[in-house]
Amino acid sequence: MVQFLLEAQALITFIPADAFSGKLEVTSTSASTATVSAVATVAGLVLGSTNTVTATFTSTSVANVEGTVTEVDKTNSIVKIEGVPYSLTGATFLNNGAVVPTLAAFYNHLTVGKSVTVTKDADGKLVFNVTGVAAGTGNAFVTAVNAALSSGSITALHNALLANESYKALPAAQQATVRTAIDGGAGLDGEYVSLAELEADLNPALVAAYRVLFTDVKNAAATGGTDAIKLANTVTALEVLPNSAATVSALKGITNAATLTAVLSDINGLTVTNYDTTAKFLTAINDSIANRKAAEAGNAINAALQSIVTELTAGSLNYTDVITALENNAATLTLSLTAFNGLTSSEKNAVIDELKAKHTANAFTPSTFKTVFNKAVVDVKDVTAPKITASKYDAAKGELTLTFSEVVDSTLTAGDINFNDIDNLPGSVAFTATAVDGTNTLVLTLTNPPAAFVVGAKITGITLTTGTVTDTAIPTNNSLVVDYIISPIDVK
Repeated sequence: MVQFLLEAQALITFIPADAFSGKLEVTSTSASTATVSAVATVAGLVLGSTNTVTATFTSTSVANVEGTVTEVDKTNSIVKIEGVPYSLTGATFLNNGAVVPTLAAFYNHLTVGKSVTVTKDADGKLVFNVTGVAAGTGNAFVTAVNAALSSGSITALHNALLANESYKALPAAQQATVRTAIDGGAGLDGEYVSLAELEADLNPALVAAYRVLFTDVKNAAATGGTDAIKLANTVTALEVLPNSAATVSALKGITNAATLTAVLSDINGLTVTNYDTTAKFLTAINDSIANRKAAEAGNAINAALQSIVTELTAGSLNYTDVITALENNAATLTLSLTAFNGLTSSEKNAVIDELKAKHTANAFTPSTFKTVFNKAVVDVKDVTAPKITASKYDAAKGELTLTFSEVVDSTLTAGDINFNDIDNLPGSVAFTATAVDGTNTLVLTLTNPPAAFVVGAKITGITLTTGTVTDTAIPTNNSLVVDYIISPIDVK
């Protein structure tokens, strides 16, 4: 007896008679049909081939198969279990023991990776029973979506997808487009085997849905004629997006007409394909608002400063006009006039003179103006000369470093320093110096330096032959360098 097993798992048996030899040629043409012909010899005589006939199979010798689905071929109605093909034509379908009435519905359960059994019924027909979830699923969200897909209910699919916050936040129209992508995109078999496979359909669908909303915002910013109408339209479109309240508030809070026009233009100029999340899209709008308002503030500050500079540089300086300009623009420049207002008239004029001189030397910026103004208000009240508060002598370099009670400006380059009469010290030592401004220290290089200073040596005076040492007051106070005692800690 010879048995032939076809791809459709049908079995054909050919039993040759005595003194008869031959072969049966069987070619599978589909999942349930094959062509059959025979060639035989009798007593050495070769007979011609029989006519080719087509056989249709409705039963199989295969039974009690259990394994994992490795391929589903809907075109030819074949499922492969562990790589072995089985015809689904004419079979009975179960999902965990429950009858599935049609093959089309069964495809929603018959997923690559799922466990399935194959048995024969009393008539010898195959019975397929899906018994387990696809390997690697184990995810409540995927399970819920798969169940909804199996049910064919749009409401069930919607309810399952509500577990995704991005889907939940979408308007109904965009939710529908996402459901369409899910319902029609679950691989070859209508069901997802893993979260990754589900997200491969879901995430692009969500991005596409949100980009529709981004486009609505973009278009609204250019629709309506006037900026007021464009603003209202843009706000309406923005409010559809989740977490947009802060952006809407910032947009509605713009009061400068030029700034609003610029921001609306920026929004209309956004390329929506650059943004795959609402957060990124809203950040782009927030950045535009912040940048445009900063430019607005900068323009206002520059204009305020220019108003003051115009008065400072007028052909004939009018102190009253400068004071009025200061008062009118102080708020914009965040400039406090409290201390200035406490000055006498002559002191105020001295401050204004200082402002004019400093601007002439180096044109003001908003920051440098505030610095110079605040310092001038303090300096005009300074009537105390800077004094030495510490000294240090470096015998190896012959350098005497003097520390003053305040910042000094020095044009000093040469002079003599005088000491009280101490052994081994001349009463006067010549020095050179390097002019230093803006610090409270001055280094004198002694021409004929002593080996050391004796503790307790006293500087009785400095004779300046070239240059000055003053503070930064208005007017400046010359330094008084007398009666400073060199203390033990200053000896080096």
